[in-house]
Amino acid sequence: MKAIHQLKDDRQLNFAEYSAKLLGNVLRENGIAQQADIITSVPMHKSKRRKRGYDQAQKLAHFTAMELGIKENYRLLGRTRDTAEQHTLTAAQRKTHAEEIYFSLLTMQT
Repeated sequence: MKAIHQLKDDRQLNFAEYSAKLLGNVLRENGIAQQADIITSVPMHKSKRRKRGYDQAQKLAHFTAMELGIKENYRLLGRTRDTAEQHTLTAAQRKTHAEEIYFSLLTMQT
């Protein structure tokens, strides 16, 4: 837990790099990496990103893309508004929020 908080709040990217290696291994072992064309992340609200200085999910996705040699693109999903921090919500609330606040930027381009 401490490593996750350091990644989120103290810009300790070692945990993201380490996690990406583990994630890369799992994705390769399960044949998922070979099927992936691109890696992205779920966007953080811009106010939280400004406060934190970076998006830790995007960093994890970046290191995972590097680990697997797969393209990365962070402009695939958009966010309509800020919400409560996910760890404060129930699973049902997280699902509802995801359905309400995220949208595909690909559908907007067609």
